Amino acid sequence: MPSSFPERVAATGPKFAFHDSPAEIPDTLNILLDYPRGLTVQLISSMANDTAVKHVIRGHKATLEFTREGFEIVPQRQFAKEVRPVTHKKTGDLHHRNLLNAIRRNEPLRCDAQLGYYGVVATAMGNLSYRQRKYLRWDASKQRPVAA
Repeated sequence: MPSSFPERVAATGPKFAFHDSPAEIPDTLNILLDYPRGLTVQLISSMANDTAVKHVIRGHKATLEFTREGFEIVPQRQFAKEVRPVTHKKTGDLHHRNLLNAIRRNEPLRCDAQLGYYGVVATAMGNLSYRQRKYLRWDASKQRPVAA
C-alpha cells in the first residue's frame, strides 16, 4: 500500500439519484490517486446503489480482495504457477483493539500517525479536487495540495 502522499489526484461525481438533496457531497464519487512508484488507487463511492463495491487491490500478478471474513489473494492466470492463492480468515485481533491497547497499555500502534496522515491527505485531496473541479498535485515543500 502507499507509504507516501499521492503525486496527483482527480475526482469527479454528480448527484445522479438525489438531485434535490442538501448534501454537500455527490451521491456518486470517483477519486483517482497516482502514487510515486506507479501505483494508482481508485476510490469509488455510490449512495445511489445498494450493491457493495468490492475492496480490492489489483496487482500485475494477483488480486487481493478484502472480505468480511478476511482476505483472499487470487493469482492472475498467467502467473498461476508463480503466485499461490491465499485465503486468510480474521483472527479477532481487530484494529480498534490495537488502538485501545495502545491507549491503555502503551502498546505500539500498527497504524502510526504518519500512515494516518498519508490517508487523510489522500482523501482530503480527493474532496478538494471534486469541490474545485481541478486536477491537483502534492507540493512536498509546502506540505499541501496545489493545482496541477
